[in-house]
Amino acid sequence: MRDSIRKLKKEGKTIFLCTHNLDEAERLCDRIAIINRRIMNVGTPQKLKYSAYGRHIVIRLERLSDRITDLISGMGTVKHVESKGNNLVLEVKDPEANNADIINNIVGAGGRIQFVSEMRHTLEDAYIKLVGETLEH
Repeated sequence: MRDSIRKLKKEGKTIFLCTHNLDEAERLCDRIAIINRRIMNVGTPQKLKYSAYGRHIVIRLERLSDRITDLISGMGTVKHVESKGNNLVLEVKDPEANNADIINNIVGAGGRIQFVSEMRHTLEDAYIKLVGETLEH
């Protein structure tokens, strides 16, 4: 079935797939509508995940100092900073545009970066968060 859907997709055909299997939907669909009695959100799988969680970057340092945390907190491109052990978890508006400046500031403040990664969420995580938020209201 998946191969048939992929073949139709390559031919430029529009396919409507109704499924509760969000992993399947993420692998097959270019655009997804999250529906809970009404259409709650529509977008690419990635955009739906970002709309639910934002973009979070994890920077692991050899040693995290208050100086580095304060410096990064003061950057206008960083929405939120959380420190966990030697990790900085940053909510960043546009990581592709802002990560280089963030890293340069950390290194300039004497920080030694061990690795940088982006937190990943599943489409199922996003669905639960988006649906859960509307059920609470």
